[in-house]
Amino acid sequence: FFFFKQKTAYEIYQCDWSSDVCSSDLYFMDKYRCTVCDYVYDPKVGDPDNDIDPGTSFDDLPDDWVCPDCGAEKELFENMRTKEMYE
Repeated sequence: FFFFKQKTAYEIYQCDWSSDVCSSDLYFMDKYRCTVCDYVYDPKVGDPDNDIDPGTSFDDLPDDWVCPDCGAEKELFENMRTKEMYE
């Protein structure tokens, strides 16, 4: 018989208790795709080259944030989950 140790909340959610973001929160954040160059903004990664921390949702990006690959504005991004639901 194999006995499995019950996981703690920390192990289940992989939380960094010093921040407000847990992996379970990141799981439900939508990815957005640039319709110009196909760059994908992933909240799990953020945009470190432009000082956007991991865990930053697309809606929380600054208004002047642009696609790091082609410079397209936020309005030219589409929610990937919404698009997949209707295809």
